[in-house]
Amino acid sequence: MKTIKKHKRSNKNMLITDVVIVGTGNIAIKHVQIIKKKYPKKIITLYNYRKKSISPIIKKNFDNVSSDINLIIKNDSKSFVIIASPANFHINHAIRFAKKGFHLFVEKPLSINNKNIKTLKNIALDNNLYLYTGYNLRFLDSIKKISDIIRSKIYGKIKHANIFALSNFIFWRKNKSFKKTVTANYSLGGGAITELSHELDYTLELFGIPKIIKNTNGSDQKHDLDIETKSSIKFYYNDKIVNIYLDILSSYNKRQIYIYFEKADALIDLKNNLIIIQNNKDVYKKYTFKQSINDTYDDQMIDFISKLHRKDFKNFVDSNYLPNMIMNLRKSA
Repeated sequence: MKTIKKHKRSNKNMLITDVVIVGTGNIAIKHVQIIKKKYPKKIITLYNYRKKSISPIIKKNFDNVSSDINLIIKNDSKSFVIIASPANFHINHAIRFAKKGFHLFVEKPLSINNKNIKTLKNIALDNNLYLYTGYNLRFLDSIKKISDIIRSKIYGKIKHANIFALSNFIFWRKNKSFKKTVTANYSLGGGAITELSHELDYTLELFGIPKIIKNTNGSDQKHDLDIETKSSIKFYYNDKIVNIYLDILSSYNKRQIYIYFEKADALIDLKNNLIIIQNNKDVYKKYTFKQSINDTYDDQMIDFISKLHRKDFKNFVDSNYLPNMIMNLRKSA
């Protein structure tokens, strides 16, 4: 493995790479390990944008490490960057690598505000680059199945739906003080709305764009945090309301969707990847899937890379709507 810190005017020091990783957190390393397993021939470079000391345990995942972006060049037209830095850096890092011709895999959320999103989108369009936001829960079999059921209208129209995402982020990263994590810092993009924005993404996928959105945020006083730790969000449509409850300091660990159709009710349990459809306590259908949420990261990366090879660059999420929604929800009292 090469570690190069300073830019020298010599082609032999340039790092020709298939994949660039920005970030060294759990999600960044997860993506690296998937790529190494599925695509072992790809050259992977870590862009050490903080210019900090990298532990040998982290370094061993990469072919190269460099803190100089000028040294990093794409290997071919399918080279891409995975941006897994704190959310407030996402757009800046994406723009810099887009200018170098790399396709863009940006971890969720794309941004915590709308600053320079249009600039990024224009650069991507001008250079025929794929701009992708990493919402892996769309690849969960139960989400895909309930999407098919909704579209089939086999149980009639949807009357309303309730979505719950409850967890406790204090226990998410056991090797780090929770107050020092991105999740606990508003300026870095922390808080319930950004961390659990998967729920916003798949809600848009399942039910479409709402007419009106309202929300109430709550903050925890006990731990003296500057983030919203919970949010109650309502999506108003012409014929239904979807309630979304987010809580990252909950006593419960739950990720479920309840959909009330005209002819039946559906429970989608994301943690257990199952669907139960019933009416008056009589089970009509039960769908169980072997896939885990962790498996969706593999499915997501395979899909992303296959789209690069097919040059199918249709954006997976709207690159303006969802970041704007997140920004407005975070500002709401």
